[in-house]
Amino acid sequence: MYLKKLLATACIAALPSFASGTTVPVTKVIEANSDWNEFRFSKDHQEGGFLDTRELGERPNGVQESAEDLGVLTFSFSLTGRSALRVTDGWLDGDRFELYLRDTSVDNSVFTLLGQTSKFDYEAVGKGAGGDNIENEWEAAFHNDLWSSGKWYLEAGHYELTGKVIEQPVTLGRGAVSLSAVPLPASFMFMLSAFGGCFAFSRYRNKKVSEVA
Repeated sequence: MYLKKLLATACIAALPSFASGTTVPVTKVIEANSDWNEFRFSKDHQEGGFLDTRELGERPNGVQESAEDLGVLTFSFSLTGRSALRVTDGWLDGDRFELYLRDTSVDNSVFTLLGQTSKFDYEAVGKGAGGDNIENEWEAAFHNDLWSSGKWYLEAGHYELTGKVIEQPVTLGRGAVSLSAVPLPASFMFMLSAFGGCFAFSRYRNKKVSEVA
């Protein structure tokens, strides 16, 4: 029991300051080349940190749960090659995020700022934020400037990702993250095949010379 408390304390200490709270932090393992993985957020709870997506039930006293009952969410993943990390807002537009990343393959590593998602100039188009709803069409949201998004490239390794909302017109929202491998460029593949051909020819030539000798 003491060991569990000690590990929980260590996990909380490793999280950014906004992740400190009375709820238990939640870690979700996601796979490389995975589909979109959701998170919740609320600027009024857990200092805006990413929240677990479990369904809200009732507290022991019978009162309906709210976002303050959700633990701060951390995504954990391992990459075997260069990959693209994508983050997007969804449902109602107007939310922006700040992302934090930790390389867990490094001893005593801490979360550092990865970056912020895009900002849309609502005044330029004469409208306010939070008026359009794309629901959970994450791919469409990522490619639509109304919904804040970001993309970062990560090298092979073991990581943890979390974040917080920094702009939010509505009190409770949802976003999502995804991972996808970055394919090698065609020119690089052509170069590899060329080297392979040269190597094969060299071996064939050396074999012929040794047979003559």
